[in-house]
Amino acid sequence: MASFRHDEVYRINSLQQAIEKYDETLMAHWQKIGRGDDEPWSDTVAKFYRRIYFPKVKPVLAEHGFLNDK
Repeated sequence: MASFRHDEVYRINSLQQAIEKYDETLMAHWQKIGRGDDEPWSDTVAKFYRRIYFPKVKPVLAEHGFLNDK
C-alpha cells in the first residue's frame, strides 16, 4: 500500500509560512531574470480563484442530472 497510497492532508499550521517562503524565493528569481512582477505568486493565484472562471459549467451539469443534492 505504501507504494501507491498517499494520504493528502491539509496542514494549515505550516502552510502560511511555506507560502511566504515560496513567494520570497519566486520573487527573488523573477528579479534575477528581469521579470517585473510586483505581485507575489500567492496573490496572483488567490485573485484567479476568487472568481468563477467557468460560469456555465454548473448549469450544464444540472441539465444533465449532475446535481449537488446527495
